[in-house]
Amino acid sequence: MVKALDTNVVLRLLVPDDPDQTRLAEEQMQGPVLLPLTVLLETAWVLGSRYGFSRAQIVSILTHLLDQPQLTAEAMDQLPWALERYAAGGDLADMLHLVAARGADAFVTFDRAIAKSAGPNSPLPVETLA
Repeated sequence: MVKALDTNVVLRLLVPDDPDQTRLAEEQMQGPVLLPLTVLLETAWVLGSRYGFSRAQIVSILTHLLDQPQLTAEAMDQLPWALERYAAGGDLADMLHLVAARGADAFVTFDRAIAKSAGPNSPLPVETLA
């Protein structure tokens, strides 16, 4: 049975500031777990805004989390790319939009910065509207 983790459970794994909740979160990591993209995004946001971690620290923390053998995530094969682009200054939400839309033929936006941040190895072409 695979269980999807909420952000608050993931945060207790990463920032063990409540021993009882941390123990319960660690118990959930004993079995197969799923990390939804939205939870990954919210986790990164909380790590930066509430706990003051830098981009480099967030990428390191999330990379370590994603390396856990019992954990899988949506678009797991593309997440290293998204985290790399985030580390390089891209917006994590935008990079995860591209990862989540990878079945499409293009990603259409008014935001010119997305194509630049995504770089030449984007999972799909970014079309910027005038």
